[in-house]
Amino acid sequence: MAGLALSAACAPTPAPPAAPAATAAPPATAVPAAPVAPAAAAAAAAKPAAGALPDLKGKEITISYPRGEPQQLEEISKAFEAQTGLKFNRVVLPYGELYDKLLINLSQSTGAYDMTVVDDPWCPQFFSKGYVQELDPFFEKAGLKGLDSDFVPRTVDLSKWPAGTGKIMGIDFLGNVQLYAYRKDLLEKYGMQPPKTWDEVFQFASMVKQKESEMYGYAMRGKAVNPAVSAFMPIFWGHGAEMFDDNYNPLFNSEKSLAALEFWVKLAKETAPPGVATFDSIEVTRSLFSGESAQSMVWPAWAGVLDDPSQSKTVGKWGLGVAPAQPGGKGGSMMGNWLLAIPQGAKNADAAFQFMLFASGPEGQRIHAMQGIPPTRSSVFQDPDILAKRPYFKSIHENLQVARYRPRITNWGAVENAFGTQISSALSGENSPKDALNTVQRDVVELMKKEGYLK
Repeated sequence: MAGLALSAACAPTPAPPAAPAATAAPPATAVPAAPVAPAAAAAAAAKPAAGALPDLKGKEITISYPRGEPQQLEEISKAFEAQTGLKFNRVVLPYGELYDKLLINLSQSTGAYDMTVVDDPWCPQFFSKGYVQELDPFFEKAGLKGLDSDFVPRTVDLSKWPAGTGKIMGIDFLGNVQLYAYRKDLLEKYGMQPPKTWDEVFQFASMVKQKESEMYGYAMRGKAVNPAVSAFMPIFWGHGAEMFDDNYNPLFNSEKSLAALEFWVKLAKETAPPGVATFDSIEVTRSLFSGESAQSMVWPAWAGVLDDPSQSKTVGKWGLGVAPAQPGGKGGSMMGNWLLAIPQGAKNADAAFQFMLFASGPEGQRIHAMQGIPPTRSSVFQDPDILAKRPYFKSIHENLQVARYRPRITNWGAVENAFGTQISSALSGENSPKDALNTVQRDVVELMKKEGYLK
């Protein structure tokens, strides 16, 4: 979908009211991890960056980022340290603990961190409340005009507040986005083309369920809250549904929303493995890697394992595409990107910004890409050496250009909890799709009033 216009994705969400009420910490919404092969010597494999790097000997910065495998920023910071002399104090924390620490330190401008990684769902809260510094003055001081055209446009939108139109508050440096995965060998067997609509996804899923022994047509994460919401959003958007109108009025029980949930429930009931209402990343990836299921929306970490013979029994049988959409639906995969930001009160903001430029630049993103961490720059996605090692990056690039981000609201964690609980209950049969969405609508109206978006 690399050639599709940006307008195919959602329009930027309007800015929230001037001073929404304080919100509780959102639940952990980190993108699920999957086993990834050990990284090569990333720094040695990186290509030289354009322009000389500054001499930062005698200076040091404290940076924070989430614990993971492969580890964000680890190799990049080591490469920058070797080339500039800048000393790093690295604070590496589990996802939920990182959010809690950031919320305390950033809201009080303690100066504990000079730079931090920020998950996409945290951005509305951190950006709108001024917890991080506007970056436009740093770009101007460096003689730069902002984020250059090599960044995929949707990632530039996400870096601004208000999204798409405002000031640069962070730099989106990690392009994590969902991909549509399908068994291309079975499509060929049945004489079918890769599905473009969700109806075609269902037709293929039904064919597999009927004709393949001990196989299922589609696997999804149905566990309540974040797993269910992440799995459902491409279908929701693909049916033309939206969560809010331009004035923050919830639209969860609209006709299009109901059509999407009824489809998802039917897809699960008729084609998916038993118990999908409790499935999370482990169950879905096991179903795909074992050959039990023929389709799913997957994250890049999973895509990298589909063709790994040490972990997958279905090597060479998968195709990757953009999220399907019904006629008239905008479609789009959900973004789970990560950004770099400078907290208020940072003691060494200028040195931190120099590192941000490197980490988000071609050299830094190549280091990540060789580890299997997706970039946000088109030139890195298209690098022949990287594509030879990570061929699935081509699909990440295509999806990222029309991907959609979650609503830019400061209480997303509470809204996601209300939405994810109910759609999972519909998947399990505990509630009907209509009753589930009516409950979501009622609850989210109250949440939006409490947060100051609605009167």
